[in-house]
Amino acid sequence: MKIDVEKKSHNIVLIRPHGKIVSGEKVMALKQSINKVVEEGFSKVIVDFENVPFMDSTGLGILIAAYTTLKAKEGQMSLIKITQRIKDLLTITKLLTLFDCYDSEADALRDMIN
Repeated sequence: MKIDVEKKSHNIVLIRPHGKIVSGEKVMALKQSINKVVEEGFSKVIVDFENVPFMDSTGLGILIAAYTTLKAKEGQMSLIKITQRIKDLLTITKLLTLFDCYDSEADALRDMIN
């Protein structure tokens, strides 16, 4: 799985996974990317789902773990450009209200900065 990591201002990092987030090496790559930026001291993470057509329960677990870690460090995590399929998954699992979800990177950045 290709994952782009873009460091922004205001202690914000943007993570862009490409491909399905499913159990195995692909989901571990996402976990490692998030853990690395948190270890580097970033406390605000935006995950861009524009290029993610599908995510399974293992992917959800990674997001929940990252969210919990960031909250413990008084940080925050937002999801952007989620597909309807992923939105449905988050709704069914009652996790949609856990994450701040935005249609655009600009909207997520604005909320994190303010």
